[in-house]
Amino acid sequence: MSPFLVLAAGILAGFNPCLLAVMAFLASVTLAQQGGGKKEMLKITLGFSTGVFTMYMFAGLSILSTVNLMPHLRMHFSVITILLTALLGLWHIYDATG
Repeated sequence: MSPFLVLAAGILAGFNPCLLAVMAFLASVTLAQQGGGKKEMLKITLGFSTGVFTMYMFAGLSILSTVNLMPHLRMHFSVITILLTALLGLWHIYDATG
């Protein structure tokens, strides 16, 4: 895994329908409270997107650095990540159907 791969994954993960809905909600609430126009909405949206992107990059690079510094943890980290993803996925399906 390279930093470029982490960057690409962060960009791809950041563009999803949930993020777009949150950005629209955030922009509409902020504009309703403070007024403003398209320029203000663009600043809010870009600021939010930059924050999300920065956190994805920071988390990805931190995990990548930790795994590279301690290669003996790589398998444990992979297993924990797979199990956590599966558990959260099942929880999401349960929550959506209930």
